[in-house]
Amino acid sequence: MLNLNNTALTLLRLGRLQEALNIHKECASTVEFVLGEKNPLYLFCCQNIGIALHSLGQYQEALETFHKCKYLFKNALGEKNYEYLNILCGIGCCLYSLGR
Repeated sequence: MLNLNNTALTLLRLGRLQEALNIHKECASTVEFVLGEKNPLYLFCCQNIGIALHSLGQYQEALETFHKCKYLFKNALGEKNYEYLNILCGIGCCLYSLGR
């Protein structure tokens, strides 16, 4: 699964955003099915979906994804976890992009 996620991250960096998003969604779906939504790998997959959506200019959908991530990260890792703070930054970026 990590290879699939790494491929998606590489595609994102290459500007192949829709392909990256599709792979991130596939990865998240598989990880959720096998390991559950509280597994850190699933949390990172969801975070990557939010990043890809934001990169595609789909700010509202990215915002919704980051809010879901916020809830999952808070329950799984706590509010003082570094990655939880990254999710808050993602929410802020989406709100800024939406003019809110």
